[in-house]
Amino acid sequence: MQHRVHQTHTWTSSVQLASDTLAQTWQKYTQNRRVRLRNLLVEHYLAYAVATSERFCQGLPRGVGVDETISAGVAGLTATVESFNPGCGVKFETYCYARIHGAIRDALRQSDWLPRSLRRDLRHWQSARDQLHMRLGRPPETGELADSLGLSRPECEALARHARITKLTSLDATALGAGRDQPVPQRDLVADDRVGSPAGRFQAADLKRLITRGCTDAERQILILYYFEKTTMREIGLVLGMTESRVSQLHHSVIGRLRTNLAGREREFLPLEN
Repeated sequence: MQHRVHQTHTWTSSVQLASDTLAQTWQKYTQNRRVRLRNLLVEHYLAYAVATSERFCQGLPRGVGVDETISAGVAGLTATVESFNPGCGVKFETYCYARIHGAIRDALRQSDWLPRSLRRDLRHWQSARDQLHMRLGRPPETGELADSLGLSRPECEALARHARITKLTSLDATALGAGRDQPVPQRDLVADDRVGSPAGRFQAADLKRLITRGCTDAERQILILYYFEKTTMREIGLVLGMTESRVSQLHHSVIGRLRTNLAGREREFLPLEN
């Protein structure tokens, strides 16, 4: 398995109790269950919980956030302190280790949008694919992988599609942008399809100024409302206090004039490439 590399945090507990003080704190907390004492114990074991959570992260996919995993681990630590009995003869760290791992697994299951059965099938698909790759010395073809899994070709292709959509990446992760020497967050490299290119916006503004040059106020509003605001002739008439037929007449007149004035300049108005 290829382990994920991430920057580990340097955590130090703000409270480090001496062994005799720790034993007394456990005894008092067992007797009165005060929140102040619970928090004191949690702070004492905080560094251990974080280190345990970070080691657990090493085997997780890249899309799983380290901070979220640590948060689940610390929640597991708190629950462990609340349920631990110092007189049970088990060292707290041993008991806490399993509880932290369990809390992280529960958090991962709750945040996973895929059904567990599909997640299991994807693990089998990936394992078979890796084994075939090693044996053949090349990526296996769909038919070969389907035969290895005992699936039909469409079923195997469906698993491949699911595998592709489960590969997540954090937008906080860094990458090298085009022409950059320093890494930048991936969120800065994601295109926003809702916003046109700057060149396209400038072109639209220039085009608006060009086609409305020399027009009357009514003609200018008709062109802008109809072509840029996507307003109907009827709605334009309501805005300008005109009948729909009058708006249509003015529109026809100004379009005819523009065709004459701008003849031969069609290439200037082609959309710019991003």
